[in-house]
Formats: sequence, structure tokens, C-alpha cells
Amino acid sequence: MKISPEFLRNSWIEMTPHRMIGMPAILGGIFFLTYLVSENSLGLAGNAFRTVGISLFTLLTILWGTKLASECVATEIKDNTWDLQRMTSISPWEMTWGKLFGSTVFVWYGAVFTLAAYLYGVAGNNPAFVIKNILLLVGAGILSQSVAMLASMISIRKNRGYTRSTASASMLLAIIFSASLLGPGLSNETSYEWYGQYYHAIDFILLSVFVFCIWSILGIYRLLRSEFQFANSPLVWILFIFFAAFYSAGFINSAYASDEEILSARLFVAFGISLISAYLLIFSEQKDPMFIRKLTFLAKNSQWKLLIQTIPGWLASIFLATLFGLVLLARDYPGINLLFKGLEMHPYLISAILFAYRDIALVLYFNLDKKRQRADMTAFIYLAILYFLVPGILGKSGLSSIAAFFVPFSGSQIYTSITGAGIQFLIVLVLAYRRWKQNFSIVQEVTSNF
Repeated sequence: MKISPEFLRNSWIEMTPHRMIGMPAILGGIFFLTYLVSENSLGLAGNAFRTVGISLFTLLTILWGTKLASECVATEIKDNTWDLQRMTSISPWEMTWGKLFGSTVFVWYGAVFTLAAYLYGVAGNNPAFVIKNILLLVGAGILSQSVAMLASMISIRKNRGYTRSTASASMLLAIIFSASLLGPGLSNETSYEWYGQYYHAIDFILLSVFVFCIWSILGIYRLLRSEFQFANSPLVWILFIFFAAFYSAGFINSAYASDEEILSARLFVAFGISLISAYLLIFSEQKDPMFIRKLTFLAKNSQWKLLIQTIPGWLASIFLATLFGLVLLARDYPGINLLFKGLEMHPYLISAILFAYRDIALVLYFNLDKKRQRADMTAFIYLAILYFLVPGILGKSGLSSIAAFFVPFSGSQIYTSITGAGIQFLIVLVLAYRRWKQNFSIVQEVTSNF
């Protein structure tokens, strides 16, 4: 296997003789102190080494390693070396694992010693359980680092400016995500019911962690492909949505519900995940006028294969949400609705979809402005006003029937919400189209003639 030049470069930078000697020396001092504190008792020392080993591993890989991974590309951009790296012959895949594991190689070097201390502390325990715990620790470390790098690169794709707050937010997100899996997995005191089958916590979470690692690393690879000017098909993102829906829906189980009720609830989960992902991506993905012009140009010239490869994730997500919504609309809810017993859900589904259309159209409207530096933030503020401030004022003024115009789920006035969402969507869509024609019609004509 060819070793990534980027991994070798980072290894030479990180693994200096001074650091390679200093890391085991410091850790060895901590382990010796642990032995002394445990009063030279091998029994007490075993438990102490187990605790200290896990704590130091977490400190190195999940805290320090996550920080390094979140900053590995941002630092290159800050130092004006990223464009030079993109022009090299290194492939996106070599850059992916070269950056992810090269920037954290020193952290993993130290983690080896902490795992050795952990093994000493659990000597005599069930070997299978020990091996699973070690794999879980390693998987959680890789997951936190890959998620941090992924979140950081998403921010970089949106804004090339490096800020410590961006790196800190990416780091915090990764730590929370990995810690939520690591804690229950190490305890092994619980079991999970998934699609009607019970699994030990360590087995279920271990498999989940490594599957999540694959998806997060694949996400980094796709973002680096975009940085290297390669086209990414939306098929992978669609597969991820289906995976996330399938994985999450497995936790919907009930011994007192029929198969039809459980199926409806799982479809609701898939619908919700698709809708949430559409909102997340519309604020994080590319949607500038030139990109939208490219989509319209490909559609007008019937270049369907290239158009499909260019479709952004937010558009694919809202399409899937609509698809799941249509499937749900075809079902008889009052009889099989597990989540909301006896409630007619058809109008609520229609309202949710129409409000999502309105919100996406509003974000696009502000991104079609010539001065669009803070377009997403402006759209977010307007959405907050429409969802909270306007209906709040109307409701307290005794105009609750009008307030329902701006609220997706308004109870007895749900049909007013549907009407309001539909009207607002059409208004915003027309405004966005007019802004597009006003600001970028000349660019379209020139491009078409060319």
C-alpha cells in the first residue's frame, strides 16, 4: 500500500525526537505516581491503572486529537499553503487519511502507552470484553477526530476565513457526539432494542461507532474532492439519508403496537431526518448565484447526467422529505398512528412540507442578492421573526387566527397554516425569481450565447 505523502509530511513534523522521548517519559511518570498513590497494592493499582489509562486516552485522542483534526485544514488556509497542496498530484483519498491521521499521529503515539496501562489494569478480565473496550476507545477517538475535521471543512467550504470559534465549535460537536456513545458502551450495563432484537450495549455501540467512522471519513473525502475540483454525485448523500433513517427508525419498537403502526412511526422518523438535513444543508452548502446558474444551464440544455451529479445535498434532502411525506400521506393515519393516537396527520404533513419550501426559498432569495456576504444569517433572522416574533405579537393581540398563518402546527387552525404556508411560498418564490432575473439575467444571456 502506498503511504500518503501528506501523512509522511505530517509525521516528520509531529514526530520529532524530543516529542517521541517526552511523551512516554511524562506518561511513565503519571503511571508511576498512580502506582505510588495506590499504596503499592497490586489490586488497587489494577483499578487505578484502568481508570487512569482510559482518562489519559480520552484526554489525548478525544480532546487533544479532536482539536488537531479540526484545525489541520484551517491552519493550512491561514498559512496560505492550502492552494499549493491542492495543486499537487496527491489524490483526494491520500489527502483524506494523510490529513486525518497525519495531523494526529503524535496523539495516537501517546495513546498506545495509555492503552498499555489500561491492559495492565484489566489483566485477568474477560479477554473478549477487554478487546471490545479497546476497539471502542480507538473507534471513539477516530470518530471524534473525523467528525471534527468534517465539521471544520464544512465551515471552511462556506467561509474561507479561519476563526478559533469555528474550530472550537467543530471540536465541541465531535466531543459531544463521541462521548454520547463512549459512556454507555464502556458501562455494558444496558442493552438496546433495535428492530425488535436486543443487543448488548458494547456490541451495538461498537458496531455503530465504526459505521459512523466510515460515513464521517467518506464525508471528508467528498469535501476534499470538491476542494480538488472533482464533481460529487448526490447518490452518496442520499444513501446516507436512507442509512440514518434506517438506523434511527430501528429504535421505534412497541409490544403493544401493530406492524402498521410501527411502520408509520418509522416513516415519520425518515421524514423528519430528511427535513432536518435539508435545513442543515441549506445553511451550510453552496448556493451562490453562479452555482444556481450552472444548475439552470444544465437543465435547459438537457445535460441530465451532469445535472444529477451537480445537485446539492439540500435539494436532494428536500426531495427525499417530499417523497417520504407522499408515502405517509397515502396511509390511513387515524387507525395506525403510533406517535399521535387518533390524530389526523395528513394536514400537518402538508403544512410541514410547505413551510420547508417557504424557508428554503427565503434562504435562496437572500443568497441571490448582489451583496450577499451575510445572506444566511439574514435569512435565519427573518425565519426567527416569522416563526416566533410575528405569531407571538398576533397571538397576544387576540389575532390567533392570523397568527396561524405563520405557524406550521396550529392545532384546530391547521388548514389556515397550510394556506399561509402555500401563499408565503409562492410570494417568496416569485420574489426570488424576480431578483434572479434582475441581478443575473445578463450573466445568463452571455453564458448562453457563449
